[in-house]
Amino acid sequence: METCAAEQGSAGIDGITLDAYPDWAKAHWANIRRGLLAGYYCPQPVRRVEIPKPNGGVRLLGIPTVNDRLIQQAIVQRLQPLVDPSFSEHSYGFRPHRSAHHAIRAVQGFIRRGDRYAVDIDLSKFFDNVDHDLLMHRLGKRVNDPHVLTLIGKYLRAGVSHHGNIEATHGVSPKVVHCRHCWQTSCSTTLTGFWNVKATGSPVTPTTS
Repeated sequence: METCAAEQGSAGIDGITLDAYPDWAKAHWANIRRGLLAGYYCPQPVRRVEIPKPNGGVRLLGIPTVNDRLIQQAIVQRLQPLVDPSFSEHSYGFRPHRSAHHAIRAVQGFIRRGDRYAVDIDLSKFFDNVDHDLLMHRLGKRVNDPHVLTLIGKYLRAGVSHHGNIEATHGVSPKVVHCRHCWQTSCSTTLTGFWNVKATGSPVTPTTS
């Protein structure tokens, strides 16, 4: 709860804010807990928010309910130690104790050692198009609890609420704030390794993501 509160964020489709959640949870958490343990809990769709981009267009975000944000954060805190060791040493996004500043320092180190070229690539809507089967397959190699995997699958398929309509989600997004990052990084690590070998001809070419 402290992590979700620190990240702030607005309410999801149920309208319950972080401030209102503790009182709401007192009345509902027992039923939610039973649903989680029995396997019948169903996450709510995320609320779509459109954020204008400086160069035009919009960035789509998905805002989960505070309750689902809390559950997702609990999942991430348990999964992170299991999956993080498999991530590329050159991967810095959405990982504990790593940031864009660390990535920049790594690139500066490559320059100092004599590397002459850097290629900046932005994959358009990458996480919007992550294959659910591929993601679940990778998680299944590290997570042996079928109940946890089933719950993660439900979150991936929870859908998006937009102007009162529920739309199916086929990728991981619209980018969901707060909690799906370690699942996404698992997929981007696969791409990083593929780029290292196929695009550069070397498994040790530093590909910083």
